[in-house]
Amino acid sequence: MRYPMSSTPIFLSVLCAAFAATHADAQCVAASTAWKNNALPAQSAAFGATFSVVPGAARIDAVTGLSLKAATGYASLAAIVRFTTAGSVDARNGGVYAADASIPYVAGATYKFRLAVDPPARRYSVYVTPPGAAERLLAMNY
Repeated sequence: MRYPMSSTPIFLSVLCAAFAATHADAQCVAASTAWKNNALPAQSAAFGATFSVVPGAARIDAVTGLSLKAATGYASLAAIVRFTTAGSVDARNGGVYAADASIPYVAGATYKFRLAVDPPARRYSVYVTPPGAAERLLAMNY
């Protein structure tokens, strides 16, 4: 992983996402082309983050991720999950997007994400729960 994760404000963009990692109150961030950021407390040990995303359209290029400070571009993000124009979900693995499993998505459906983040190791894993299905591993130790 190229970017540090010693502090992790959350970045939500383009998608409507209900986020509840360390916040008791989930909040919805409406679709936008602007970067939107929700801060979390600093993290220095391994932690988990969960959130739900509803893609507003099919075959979009939209991301949700964790960053050291407020994100202003893709390079600001340390852990990224993406809804792709190919109709699937993937994650950032160093300098490329990849997925350990093919997970398609449809517009308007709710996808639950669970990230296991290890800042000291500079790694994260992503699990996705598609609507009506069991949780699946998307990315292991990216």
